[in-house]
This record gives sequence, structure tokens and C-alpha cells, in this order.
Amino acid sequence: MNVKERHRHLLFPTPIWQFMFEDCQAFNERLHHDIVSFDWEAYKQEKNLYFGGDLASRNEDTFIPVDRAPGLVTLLKFSVECAAEGAAEYGWDLDGRRLEVVQFWANVNRPNEYNMQHNHAPNHLSGVYYVSVPAGSGDIKFIDDRRVRAVTEPRPVRDSALAYQSYTFQPVPGMLLIFPSWLDHVVGQNKSGEVRTAVSFNIDLVRQPTTGK
Repeated sequence: MNVKERHRHLLFPTPIWQFMFEDCQAFNERLHHDIVSFDWEAYKQEKNLYFGGDLASRNEDTFIPVDRAPGLVTLLKFSVECAAEGAAEYGWDLDGRRLEVVQFWANVNRPNEYNMQHNHAPNHLSGVYYVSVPAGSGDIKFIDDRRVRAVTEPRPVRDSALAYQSYTFQPVPGMLLIFPSWLDHVVGQNKSGEVRTAVSFNIDLVRQPTTGK
């Protein structure tokens, strides 16, 4: 029996977009300084901010306002521009709607700290930009959460992207990763003796404001 046609359909791919910020050393040094010198606990007391219960942020999360780290404005604008490439690949409506950063925060991982497995649902796209990444300060691993395949598929004997159930990126300063918000990920333990800083954010596709006549 002869094959007349042959096709391979990759029906459910999970995209992760990777970008590099050009000539970012001086930018990152200033942003790192602004992040680590910002006193988040004092700022919460000053502004009388209380999250309470399940709304309490993780220890490594610092919700730093843009006036305390001016480089954030440049970074978040750059991130939205990059996210637009992903949104276009998804076929989203970029004429009637616009991409908007709806949350952002600094990740300050001190020695021995790590981020447990989590996702950012129900947002649309999420991302992380790496500011200062000492050697051994923690990789980021993305995880395919379809648990059934993990117990039914045979173990591969050679490298194949089709068999990946997780994928690990080794961050470097200036790297920006953007991914679907529902995708689980985990950040490894900071085994260096230095502070590791990054900026995370969520981006949603929101309606364009209507203009009155």
C-alpha cells in the first residue's frame, strides 16, 4: 500500500516568545538598584496598603510604582510591543482592542529563595524580564499540565520536542519571555550568594475606549 499524501498537524502547540533587550547593561544596573533599594514594606505602611488573607503577596514580590523606578516605563512599553507579535500570531483583534499591562511587579529572589509552581490565569499573556541574574540564581521551567499524557506516553529514547513535558530556560540579563498566562511555571532556588531581580507582568487584550462625539 502506497502513501498518497503525508501531513503532520501540530494542533496544540504552546508558544513562548523570547526576546533580548539590546545594549541593556546600564539600563539593568539602574533598574536593579531602584528595585533593591525600594522599601516595599515601608511603602505599604506609608500608603496604608493591606492585602489580607489570600490576597497577600509572596515574599519575593515587590509592587514597585513607576515613579520609584523610571526604567519600568520603558520596559513595560517594550514588553507590550513584543507581546503584540504573540497576539498577532494568535489572531486576536488588535484593531478593535489594545494590549495593556494590567499588573506588574518586581521579583526579588534572595539566596535560597525560589518560586513554587503557579500560573497567572485568568490573564491573557504574562511575561518576565531579567534584570540581574547571578550564576546559579535559578532557572525558569515551564510545565505541560496535561497530566494524562505523563502517565500514558512511553519514555523517549532520543531528544524530541514532541515529547517534552517541561522546558527550562536559563535566564540572562536582558532576556524577555512572554507566554500564555495559563501556562504553569516554576523558578528554581537561588543558590548564589547574591540577589536576583526580574520584572514580571500580566497583559490583557482590552476594549478600546470609545470616543464621544
